[in-house]
Amino acid sequence: MKIAFYTLGCKLNYAETSTLQRVAVENEHEIVPFSNSADVYVINTCTVTDIADKKCRNIIRKSIKQNNEAKIIVTGCYAQTNSDEISKIYGVSLIIGNNEKNKFADYLKNISENYSNRQVELISASPNKEMAGQARHDDNTLSERKVVENNIEIISASHFAFNEGIMNQVKNDGEQIRNDEKNEFFAAYSIGDRTRSFLKVQDGCNYFCAYCTIPLARGRSRNASIKEIVKQANEIASKGIKEIVLTGINIGDFGHSTNETFLDLIKELDKVEGIERYRISSIEPDLLKPEIIDFIKSSKRFVPHFHIPLQSGSQTILKLMKRKYDITLFSDRINYLLKTIPDVCIGLDVIVGFPGESESEFNETYNLLKSLNISYFHVFSYSERENTLSVKLPNKVNHIEKEKRSKLLHKLSEEKKEIFYRKFIGNELNVLFESKNKAGQIHGYTDNYIRVEVPYDKTYLNKIVKVKLIEFDKEKMLIKGKLLKYN
Repeated sequence: MKIAFYTLGCKLNYAETSTLQRVAVENEHEIVPFSNSADVYVINTCTVTDIADKKCRNIIRKSIKQNNEAKIIVTGCYAQTNSDEISKIYGVSLIIGNNEKNKFADYLKNISENYSNRQVELISASPNKEMAGQARHDDNTLSERKVVENNIEIISASHFAFNEGIMNQVKNDGEQIRNDEKNEFFAAYSIGDRTRSFLKVQDGCNYFCAYCTIPLARGRSRNASIKEIVKQANEIASKGIKEIVLTGINIGDFGHSTNETFLDLIKELDKVEGIERYRISSIEPDLLKPEIIDFIKSSKRFVPHFHIPLQSGSQTILKLMKRKYDITLFSDRINYLLKTIPDVCIGLDVIVGFPGESESEFNETYNLLKSLNISYFHVFSYSERENTLSVKLPNKVNHIEKEKRSKLLHKLSEEKKEIFYRKFIGNELNVLFESKNKAGQIHGYTDNYIRVEVPYDKTYLNKIVKVKLIEFDKEKMLIKGKLLKYN
């Protein structure tokens, strides 16, 4: 069969999609571009915001329009938490929960053997058998299905932590407890990019922040063993890939499944020959221990780049968000990073417009960001998500105010990035080149995540080259450089 894939969302999703593609090829299927007509379309979804949900629905409908005879498979976080919504989209064939991705080969085999079977059947793998039976005959669920030409199966696509009608006990801190938590770990890494691979080291999250649905979509924190992850890193190195980005939902929480630690993991990965760089995708402030920072300072392979989710600079808002740290701890971590690794690149995530965030509390965030010697930050407007604690909070912030605050922080982030970039003009740094643009330039990144541009030469692709940083380009937000020599 010809199979097309589309990925929405985070680096973890990209790692998992790449693995699903390899499974398809190993089972003698052909991978085609998503814009082509295919026998099967696989859409790996995201549900971090309502905008993400909308994008998922649009892509599903687009795939159906491209070939209305094709089988449409929807998986990922939106499929996990909103299978009922997806099942109402006419043309969807199969909805796969996150923990069922490791059975992807079986699903492809079944589709291949029964491709012409168009009998309508709605199967819900909800933990509640009564609900599953009800779903088969729910007139509302099938109200828009007046033709009987699509076979929808919903496989283990319900909330990991709770589902309407089967709410489990809720602790005082809001953590949802599921009696039958699934602990399977779907190992994954990407190889589509010749330069960089996303290596999944952890899945799930035990933090249950007030605004976040991801624990419902991904389940409890769990991981593969260090031995297995090192084996995968060696496989990646054998393919000539120079950089690995460690990905997961909460990677600093690594070790719940195996009684190991994140520090143990990075020490072992540091020994893998052939990988020039390791980058940590994101790590929580409370889990970024000083000993991790100390090790990365001494490492030849782990780069001085940290992305840390701050979310708010207001202590009041952090408490409402149910974050696991306070402003003092966060500031201490940032200052220790700057003291230990002076050239470090520090990126942050920030949410504006969380319920209860007054102008004064927003200003606390703004002033904290302005005062810290950070490099950039990503800004997200609060998006209300069903089945989160923040839904019940009063004092919602209106859309106009969110936009205003977001623009202020975006401007500040650009100013911070420019200051950080300009600090290195005149320096000679190693750049791993990744891609070219239409203007005949090739782009890459220094180890501390400065984007660099030089005239294109195909021999530089996937090479680490010494470059002198010459000039800051404000429009492109990068540094123009002069090539010196290969590493």
